[in-house]
Amino acid sequence: MNGYPRDYFMMAGIICVCAILIVAIPINYHPWRYQVFIGCFGRSNFSQKENFAITGLFMTFCCLVAIGFPNITSVLSILGGLCSCTMAYLIPTLAYVKLNTQPWYSCKNLPPILFFGTLTTIGYISVVGTVYLLATGSKTGIIGHRSDLIPI
Repeated sequence: MNGYPRDYFMMAGIICVCAILIVAIPINYHPWRYQVFIGCFGRSNFSQKENFAITGLFMTFCCLVAIGFPNITSVLSILGGLCSCTMAYLIPTLAYVKLNTQPWYSCKNLPPILFFGTLTTIGYISVVGTVYLLATGSKTGIIGHRSDLIPI
């Protein structure tokens, strides 16, 4: 680009991210396709025609999601609030409480439940906020009216 210095490290990073995206679709697609055939059709073998049909369905679904959510930050916010909080906070806390010999309301179990339960709740609230912002079409990312902020 004219007027900008060439940044080869940034270009290398962009190429690496593109390579990750190109490789991620087939890697994530194969287990999904296999589970569709096992779950829906009750068999693990499929013909080439069935493979093309399921692949076309999967790619169409991916394109529709990309068209429906062109701003990837909203999708990452929802996934981060749901998946990350559940896997990082909720599941280990539940496993700790279940594997513990004491009841869940004992003094030993309550601090992790309260601490990680609060973090999980914050993550789930962020999902509700993101869905609300998507539903209302807010471009600012601010819920409600803030008189101290300059309108964009």
